[in-house]
Amino acid sequence: MNTGSKNQRTLYLLRSGEFVPIQISLPPTSLTPYNSFYNAAFARRQRPLYNSIVRIGLKRMSSNGYDYSVATFCKVRDLSGEELAAVKAYADTFRVQIKNTLIEQAASKELESGAIEVGSGSMELPDNEAHFSVGMGIVDGEREKLPA
Repeated sequence: MNTGSKNQRTLYLLRSGEFVPIQISLPPTSLTPYNSFYNAAFARRQRPLYNSIVRIGLKRMSSNGYDYSVATFCKVRDLSGEELAAVKAYADTFRVQIKNTLIEQAASKELESGAIEVGSGSMELPDNEAHFSVGMGIVDGEREKLPA
């Protein structure tokens, strides 16, 4: 799953025996090995990523006097039967949760910027100190009864 910038790839990994996936971000130096592995092991075979157990390692590299690591990928085995069904159900649920989280984050950023997108136009939030805006009117919670 890619949720990072163009020069980075974010992966969610469910490790054996754990219930919550970890998030790792692949740096630009690991994108080519990842893409090659993904294409050979999954895309060409039209298989989803959750279909297999994958081992991720690091390989030490050096260039122009700088040492760095590059991620390595190896498919251990394909999942099948009940094991595959359970992982697929988990992946589907997790994908929906991530999508909803990203939508909420985007909405939160819109609120922080002071504008909310509504259809094709936008509406500025009223600058009314600590008052609430309900429809077209303003309700002062200190002096007026709040609507039910």
